[in-house]
Amino acid sequence: MTCKEAEQMVMPYINDELTDKELSSFLEHIGTCASCYEELEIYYTLYAGLAQLDGEAASRFAQEHPLSKSANYEKKFRWAKEQCRFLEENFSPEDIEAVRARCHCEAGAALARHMRGYWEAADSLEAFAASFNEKEKYVSLEAVPGGLLLVYPECYCACVKRVEEPISKTWCLCTLGHVKGLFYQVLDREVEAELVETIKTGGARCAVKLKIERS
Repeated sequence: MTCKEAEQMVMPYINDELTDKELSSFLEHIGTCASCYEELEIYYTLYAGLAQLDGEAASRFAQEHPLSKSANYEKKFRWAKEQCRFLEENFSPEDIEAVRARCHCEAGAALARHMRGYWEAADSLEAFAASFNEKEKYVSLEAVPGGLLLVYPECYCACVKRVEEPISKTWCLCTLGHVKGLFYQVLDREVEAELVETIKTGGARCAVKLKIERS
């Protein structure tokens, strides 16, 4: 099965409309193609989130904006922009954040285990951030009034990072879901998070503020 053929099966898969033979071929392809798996995961979580808010809107989105072809990063970027426009035209900021926060990359269990160790050994947010920054390289932490600032020095999003054009902050809200999921594994509780700045909206970095106290 090609990526293009898999793309055409995404919605039938979500709606449980594939035959046994089609399902077997689709799952085999998804299991060996990281790009298609990633896009299926993004599309599925978006569709499921929309369906919870408005089933008709979810179906309309699926028809008007089919999943982009895996091999074409420019088409993938256009699909991301279409997603943002659709959400902004049809839903409130609160609902948009709830939907987009579901569409995040998996929060790494290995990193969370490391962070839990730093947390348990630290007696302050400053000490926690210092331990984290000493060991971890692709992201950093800053102790700020009221909590922590988690900072990515570059855009890591495979869907949009290779196109220089900016994109709406709506797309970057998925970062909130990723960071909150990461810290839930560290602290065993939900944390409040705010997307402060993103590279794809013109910022110098991607930054998320977390409301955390260290007793």
